[in-house]
Formats: sequence, C-alpha cells, structure tokens
Amino acid sequence: MGGSRSYCSCVYKKVEEHYGRKVMRQIERMSYLPNDLDSVMYQSGEQCVDKF
Repeated sequence: MGGSRSYCSCVYKKVEEHYGRKVMRQIERMSYLPNDLDSVMYQSGEQCVDKF
C-alpha cells in the first residue's frame, strides 16, 4: 500500500480504534493477526480516502 503520512496515520488510528492498543501491539510484533484484519484495514482506508 502506499500513501501520504496523513492517510496512513488516519488508517492506523481507525484500525487501533477497532482493535485497541493491546491487539495493535500484538499485530505490530506479528504475534497475532486477527482474521478480519484485511477487511478492517480496507474499510478504514475507504473511510480515510475521502479525507485526503
């Protein structure tokens, strides 16, 4: 994926709002990847694309 820093920050914030900080830390360490991560990231990206 590629995008501006603002777009990426928006997506990250929305994904973090969905999962919470604890799960986000697990995702960052690749120790846990939720089954719906791809769809949550896609939906977050769709919500953020309108802002930028």
